[in-house]
Amino acid sequence: MSARTTRPTTPSTAPRDGALAHALRWALALVALATCGLVVGCTGTDVGNPMRETRTLELAGFLEADPEAEPTAVPGATLDEFWLIIDEVRLYELARCDDDAQVDISAPWVVELVSGAELPAAPTFTRPNTDYCKMKVKFGAMPANALPAGAPAELADVSVLVRGTRADGVAFTISGRIDEQLVVRADQTSFALTGGALFLTSALDGLFGGLDLTALGDEAPLEIDRASHPSFFNQFKLSLRQSFRLFEDKDRDGLLGPPDWAEVLARGRDEDGPGR
Repeated sequence: MSARTTRPTTPSTAPRDGALAHALRWALALVALATCGLVVGCTGTDVGNPMRETRTLELAGFLEADPEAEPTAVPGATLDEFWLIIDEVRLYELARCDDDAQVDISAPWVVELVSGAELPAAPTFTRPNTDYCKMKVKFGAMPANALPAGAPAELADVSVLVRGTRADGVAFTISGRIDEQLVVRADQTSFALTGGALFLTSALDGLFGGLDLTALGDEAPLEIDRASHPSFFNQFKLSLRQSFRLFEDKDRDGLLGPPDWAEVLARGRDEDGPGR
């Protein structure tokens, strides 16, 4: 998780003297105001509308019990890889909390939660600094020929691929499609964004804390999917959705650290209902 918020810069201009320069400055200011009045927001810059920001969305895993540790040791297992395909992201302003018209990110991309890798890159989107009520995330799937470089071939046509080892040494794989949406809703009525990158993170220790991998037998390697272990796979999908937390890069250093995880903006819920 190292991407930084992109801030376009405006080139400096040489100073001008006299009444002509004064008139030019006023004319340019009036044009900028008129443009922002006709266009909904001066997106992606600090000119005309400083409240609107272009920001990145970072996805990664972490351990809620020890956020500074590598997210590999979880209850009952050690994780090697945790791949997801994200298809669409919508961020809902508080004033329009039921309006599905705004789609912020619509190009699918691949994330690996243990390392924090995002392929081909962490996406960006532009929204104002205001109050929001929730974020909705749609999981996707890609055919093998559409997977970005670096993604495993086994991720083809599924939404999630997890590889790890149980505490007793049995290797396991979890894979399958996720049709349910992730809804990340504000802890209170709303949460405010102030301009930093957003971190959508999964508390992997909480996710696996409610799952009993040993109950699935001693078959090695253990292959878990919708067909072989439907009840476990459904519980895994629910626990995954409920494990997500939304943070903002408050100090704008491009990293999720103590100043940021001190405040959880929103938490994953069971679809659009209450979360745990």
